[in-house]
Amino acid sequence: MDESAERVLYVGDFYVDVAPMGCRAYDEKIKELTKPLRRKRKGGRITESEMEVFIRTAIACVILTGWDGLSEGGKPVPYSVEKAENMFTENYQFYKRILDIAGEIAAERSGADEAAEGNSKTASSGNSSTAAS
Repeated sequence: MDESAERVLYVGDFYVDVAPMGCRAYDEKIKELTKPLRRKRKGGRITESEMEVFIRTAIACVILTGWDGLSEGGKPVPYSVEKAENMFTENYQFYKRILDIAGEIAAERSGADEAAEGNSKTASSGNSSTAAS
């Protein structure tokens, strides 16, 4: 699956750059963030609330990769992981929508990959539904 971010219109003139959910970079970031805590605890258990913080950080680091058109007081707000995390905390609907967009991108790309794979198998096997009987 293509793991690059896609520019998506969020609202008005505000665009977000979102990578697909489930990309390798996200999985690696979650492992990186949770590893120290897992080592400290017997059995490596992480609470649900702790995991939510790790997920929010990973989303800000590797899923939401940028934006354009965000301003405060008439001044452009450049993207930063810290600002993204703050926005996620202050506005749950924004966080939820970024997750939805990332999921939609992953589903679209996964479907495209499956279609391409199916076409490749059909072509290589010589089977075709359009072949003359």
